[in-house]
Amino acid sequence: MVCFSGNKCPGWPSEEARAGLAKSIEELESKWLPRYAGALERQLGQSSSGFLVGSRISIADTTLLRYTEELSDWLGEAATAKMLAPWPKLTAWRAKVKAEPNVAAFLKSAHRMPSPADKATGDTYYKEVMTSLGWA
Repeated sequence: MVCFSGNKCPGWPSEEARAGLAKSIEELESKWLPRYAGALERQLGQSSSGFLVGSRISIADTTLLRYTEELSDWLGEAATAKMLAPWPKLTAWRAKVKAEPNVAAFLKSAHRMPSPADKATGDTYYKEVMTSLGWA
């Protein structure tokens, strides 16, 4: 889930979060992406491997990929690509990580968690989490 200050998470599939998605995306574009994508762009500029750290894919890469794919699930690929366009190294990194054979296979497999962006999946997920935490 992509979370921002004030516990606003577009990835959190509650009705309240869905209703505030446009505002959360605006905040992401105006505040959070410039702050964090800029830092990631600098880090990737220092990398000789094209990965965030080290010479091969790491948990840092797969964790960040999860966030970028969450954006794609919620906004669609074209909107995500447009949103990340100001950061060409980050955009190239995303393509590189998604092209890694094991990552590509995982993304196409049934092992990938269904996106809560799908309303039916999100509603089921939300109910299960709320019940398991004793909040329902």
